Amino acid sequence: MNASGLGPAATAHDEALDRYADLTGPHPFEREAHHWIGTGKVRARQARAAFFLTVQGITTQARYYKPLIYEFFRKEMTMIRPRRGDCWCVIRVEHGGEPPMIDLDNIAKALLDAIKRFVMHDDSQVALLVVERRKMPGNLTDERICLASGFFAPENGNSP
Repeated sequence: MNASGLGPAATAHDEALDRYADLTGPHPFEREAHHWIGTGKVRARQARAAFFLTVQGITTQARYYKPLIYEFFRKEMTMIRPRRGDCWCVIRVEHGGEPPMIDLDNIAKALLDAIKRFVMHDDSQVALLVVERRKMPGNLTDERICLASGFFAPENGNSP
């Protein structure tokens, strides 16, 4: 048991979150804006060992995200290929004004379904998933979904 009393699995997940905290800090999606690819509703960049994606609009419908993301990867992000192995994903739902009354787990399912075959082969590869809702700074009224994703380095054949 660890100090929180949750056992070794919780400790491994805490360590994984700490390991990737610098990639998913307060505003990782705004850093180095000149490295972003895309000018429409979908934008992405690859930095260090992580992949970042933003999509304008919030919905639980994969049919909204799939065509946007498919066209983006077909036209603008052709150098990315899906990888095998366990990965981590941090999904941030950013909103202005009142928070949308949408279940975060349904947003995560829709987005992960849309990015499979582009970032990962299947969403069953996700070993660590963090989904959060945040108010955008200032008086912005936009809504967007931001995803940070990366693959765990093989360490003794285990994922966190």
